[in-house]
Amino acid sequence: MKYSALNKNGHTYKAYYTNGKFKIATNVNLDDTTDIFNGIDMGNEEVTIDNGISITSNAGKGLAQAALKNTVDNSKTAYINNGTVNITGANKKDRNSSFTYRN
Repeated sequence: MKYSALNKNGHTYKAYYTNGKFKIATNVNLDDTTDIFNGIDMGNEEVTIDNGISITSNAGKGLAQAALKNTVDNSKTAYINNGTVNITGANKKDRNSSFTYRN
């Protein structure tokens, strides 16, 4: 599915990805409410950020995903970074998520 091809016609949608592999192949601005990536929720996903791709936020927004209910093995939940992740402007109270990060 090419999520960017969805004509939202002024509506807000969420896409949920679970128990699989997800590839980020386009730049993402986590501060931009119109960025298509901000309409995606993930759980138990292995996420690969492609080479040359940038994930950015100047407001301290980061990458996060949750373990699904009844998850007994969270070893496949990960972010594999082959690109650039540049998150600035965060403070301690904003950091309440955790994930496995492999580079």
